[in-house]
Amino acid sequence: KLIEISPDDESAPTARYQIAVCYFQLGQAATDDSEKQRFFQASAGASESALKGNLDADMSLSTYYALGLAKAGLKDQAGATGAFQKVVSLSEQVGDERRQTSVYDAHARLADLYLDQSQYEPAIQEYEYIINNSQDKDTQARSYFSMALVYDEHLNDYNKAIANYQKALPLTDDVPTKAQAIYRVGLLYATKLNDGQSAMKAFDELISNYANTNNDTINSMIADAKTRRAELYVNLGMLDEAIVEYQKALKINPSLAIVHYNLGLAYYRKGRLDEAITEFNLAIEIDAN
Repeated sequence: KLIEISPDDESAPTARYQIAVCYFQLGQAATDDSEKQRFFQASAGASESALKGNLDADMSLSTYYALGLAKAGLKDQAGATGAFQKVVSLSEQVGDERRQTSVYDAHARLADLYLDQSQYEPAIQEYEYIINNSQDKDTQARSYFSMALVYDEHLNDYNKAIANYQKALPLTDDVPTKAQAIYRVGLLYATKLNDGQSAMKAFDELISNYANTNNDTINSMIADAKTRRAELYVNLGMLDEAIVEYQKALKINPSLAIVHYNLGLAYYRKGRLDEAITEFNLAIEIDAN
């Protein structure tokens, strides 16, 4: 109403910003995709109109942040990137500490946008900024973990990946994050760095710390860790220990054909032929291919 009555009023840009926020929240709540897009488009339009007004640095930052969210909702990567870059550029001029949350989130969203465009080094720079400037340990942990994933899955720098997974661990109390970090460390040692001893240590830590969890994702990691630990025992010629690990993995998930097969091989090498045949048959029943 204010904008209709007095569009040039000094409060109009702030009102347009509030409208942008409301439209974005409506877009988030909408269940129909076309309706979502309509609200996000309206939010972006209101933000752009607000930015044409006389806004101070604090309000400009908040409005560019709102614009970035709307552009991201519209799948406009270039628009979202540009808006969040403006948020970052204004951060030094902002006096309101409450807006620092938006700044850190803008850095995190820029990192995600850079990753989507395979720009890995800029993404790492964004995570490093958050780690070096945020006082929130959980935020730092998420950034270390995300940076580790970049080194792990995209840059193939496995030592840096392990270092960052390990840095995330003492900073977070989030159990799934901690479990996944430990699991991925073990996986990298086992599959990429050929360091069986370090892999075994990581898998032991995962299993001992989270064996009693009800989380299905963690249980899947534990089952895989037990399988991989068994494979490490096989490589060391420790067949009895390998058999025990395969059996433990199957107690968690008895539908793993490859584990039945590997257990069968271990039995075969031990001369326990009847048990080997049983496991091979179970593997075929689960996966005939």
